[in-house]
Amino acid sequence: MLLCTYNGSEHLSEQIKSYFAQSHWNWSLHVSDDGSTDGTLEILAELRRTTARVVDIEVVAGPGRGATPNFLSLICRNDVHDGYVALSDQDDIWLSHKLERAVAALEAVPEDVPAVYGSRTRVVDRGLRPIRLSPLFRRQPSFRNALVQNIAGGNTLVLNAAARRLVVAAGPDQDVVSHDWWIYLLVTGHGGRFIYDPEPGLLYRQHGRNLVGHNRSLRGLVKRFRSLHRGRYWRLIGDNLRALERSGRLLSPENRRLVAEFRALMEGPALAKPLAFHRLGLHRQAPVETGLLHLGLLTGRSGHPGAPGVPEPEPLDGRRRLT
Repeated sequence: MLLCTYNGSEHLSEQIKSYFAQSHWNWSLHVSDDGSTDGTLEILAELRRTTARVVDIEVVAGPGRGATPNFLSLICRNDVHDGYVALSDQDDIWLSHKLERAVAALEAVPEDVPAVYGSRTRVVDRGLRPIRLSPLFRRQPSFRNALVQNIAGGNTLVLNAAARRLVVAAGPDQDVVSHDWWIYLLVTGHGGRFIYDPEPGLLYRQHGRNLVGHNRSLRGLVKRFRSLHRGRYWRLIGDNLRALERSGRLLSPENRRLVAEFRALMEGPALAKPLAFHRLGLHRQAPVETGLLHLGLLTGRSGHPGAPGVPEPEPLDGRRRLT
C-alpha cells in the first residue's frame, strides 16, 4: 500500500486502523510524507515501533511539491514491491472488503496486461455521517472517456504490477492535474484494463481541506459550464495531452493517432470542433456533460492545448483534490 501524507494527524490514525481491519491481510505499507509539521511523523514512528513484527512499514520524504508529485514519486520508487499497489489518502476509512475486492478483480486479468481497479466511495462528513454516494458511472471505461474525464479517485485505485511498471516507464515528473487521472489515461491509452467497481470501497471524508461537491444538480451543471466557458478545464486537457505526447511510446498506435487528432481538433476553428469531437468518439459518462463540452467547444473558449496549464480551483467533476 502506498500512503501519501501531509499534516494529516487529525484523521491519520483512523485510516491506519482501517488497514488492519482489511479481510485481505498480505500487505506492506510505504509512506511518503511531503513535509508535515504537525504530529503526522510521530504517528507514523509509533506505528512502526508497535507493528514491526506484524507488517513492514517504510517512511520516506516526499518531493514537497503537492499531492500529485508525491504519489507519482512514491509509485516510481525502486523499493516498492512489484506486486499489487493500492493508493491511499490520509483521511479516509477503508471498508473491510476494499483490498479483497480489488485483488479478486485484478487476478482475473492476465499478469502481462496493465490493469487498474477503482471504485465508488461513500461520502461522509467529519463525524462520518453519510452524505451521499459518489456518482455511479455506467459506461465502459475507455481512453476516449479518459481524455476528457476521470472516473475514480486516487484513494480507490489499485494497480497490478504491469500497470505500475507502465507508470514507472512514464516517469514521476508529469505536469498533470492529478495522479489518478494520469493513471486512467496512461493505462487505457496503452490498451490496458480499467476496472470500475460500483460497490463503494471506502468512506471519503468531506471537510474544509478536501471539499467535495459531487454536485449533480442543475446548479452544479451551471457551475461546470462556467468552468468550461472560462477555459480552465481545457487548459488541464492541454496539460494531459502534452504529457501523453511525451509518453507516446507507451501508447498503442491507435491511441497515439487519437491524441494527435484531438490536438488538431483543439487547434482548429471553433465551429468545426463539436462535429470533430463527436467523430472521434470523445465523451463523458453523462450525456448532458458531453453536451456541455460541445457547447464549450462551440463558444471558442476551449483554449489552445499548447498554452501553459494553470491550477484548477474547481475541476469539471466538482472535486478539489488534497492529500
